[in-house]
Amino acid sequence: MQLTYRKIFFSSVRRSVNLNNISNPKKDIEEGTLYKAGGYTYAVIGVHARADENQQFKRFIVVGRDFYIQVNKIEEDLGQEYYVAEKVFKKIKSDDYYFFLAKGQLKYTTDREKIALETKAVMESLADDTYIKIWDEYGEIERETILQEARDFGALRYTSYEQIGRDYRFDISSDNPERFSAFAKKFERGDILAASIMNPFDVQRENQEFEEYLDKHKNYIANIRLAEDIDPSSGSIIFTVDDQEARKISVAQQGYIFVSIMGDKKRLDRREQARTKIESRQCPIGKLIDDVRNANNDDTYSIKMDALVKELSRMCCFDSDLVYDFYDADPSFMTEMALYVVASLRKQLAKCERVGENYKPRKQDVKRYIAYMLAILTLLRLRDPDRAGLFPVLEVASDNSKKLARELRILDDYMSKERPINPAIRFKLNKPDSLSKMSDLCYALDLYLNGDKQAASIEVVGVDEDD
Repeated sequence: MQLTYRKIFFSSVRRSVNLNNISNPKKDIEEGTLYKAGGYTYAVIGVHARADENQQFKRFIVVGRDFYIQVNKIEEDLGQEYYVAEKVFKKIKSDDYYFFLAKGQLKYTTDREKIALETKAVMESLADDTYIKIWDEYGEIERETILQEARDFGALRYTSYEQIGRDYRFDISSDNPERFSAFAKKFERGDILAASIMNPFDVQRENQEFEEYLDKHKNYIANIRLAEDIDPSSGSIIFTVDDQEARKISVAQQGYIFVSIMGDKKRLDRREQARTKIESRQCPIGKLIDDVRNANNDDTYSIKMDALVKELSRMCCFDSDLVYDFYDADPSFMTEMALYVVASLRKQLAKCERVGENYKPRKQDVKRYIAYMLAILTLLRLRDPDRAGLFPVLEVASDNSKKLARELRILDDYMSKERPINPAIRFKLNKPDSLSKMSDLCYALDLYLNGDKQAASIEVVGVDEDD
């Protein structure tokens, strides 16, 4: 989606925004509305609370540092649609709006003063019962960047592979030492690469381009994580590969390694400028927290906090440092959120126990359970004293945490009565057979909360997109 400025808009900007550059306000608008961290861009979008589903995105607002941009959707006779920034407001009635934290590849263009806010389809995907929604995990710009990087690096050929303990050793062909060295310089332990039994850059096969190959053969491309830094002198590379991914390449011992279309999961370099804005509450995250805290009654508070918990847990599966950004914005709010999540899970358990053996979980109950368990997993990251100071809740191996672990095991049993729990996140675990009915998510949390030494061996080996 492209958002175009009209001349009258800049007059409105100059009246309403404190500008550093009056002649060209684009940079001030960009810094005031977009928050960048970890290679992603965030913005807060507000839709009117009284607008029905069909009208929500015909007019909405983009929340700025100390201003609000009104955006209108324009539909022309020939069916062309675009979005126009009409005016700027200094104040709005926040209770009149539901706010969405949008994540994706957002940027201001320089050619025709437009802002790329993703596609119409992604924009309209926000119109559901939540007020925060991830837009497009890898937006078109991000996708093209990753694909181009993959083309530039090409593929390393491996001649065989074998399992060594919990990992796999891939023996690399000696026919292209320069490419092997380039991979070693670029990638490090923890980065995600891809493996396939066929060379995706062999475009003469079936006359396919690289992207077409990836799309057609995605079920035969394994995402593999570097278990160690690459040492070309060893002639091999050590990867961590979960069972599901290993099956994708098990039909042959030879194949190719290339840049994963998942992208580099370690590019979460929290910029100092973004951190400064967070701490001074000059970014959308602070406004989002205020929106929850300033709810005018308990019901509204619960609705907004519930939506924030669900969407934050989902986004943090892809951007694990995002929870620190929320903590930096307001540490006490994250404590408040953690207590809310724990209380909500206990309420869910109490409801199950009231029904007893006849309880049958509804689909929405299971989805809520998974979201809140992922939230616990996310909030446990705040126990890192180097990143979040002294987070006062979810203390590992405390009596309260052990009690919570016992309650979650019982709740997990209720939630998995009809079918196994299937969260978006996949783990590599050494779960005993006696606990086979317990979900991997619950087992991982059980180890963490109880302070079990086995928790150190838990690895996240994959994250699936929502359907």
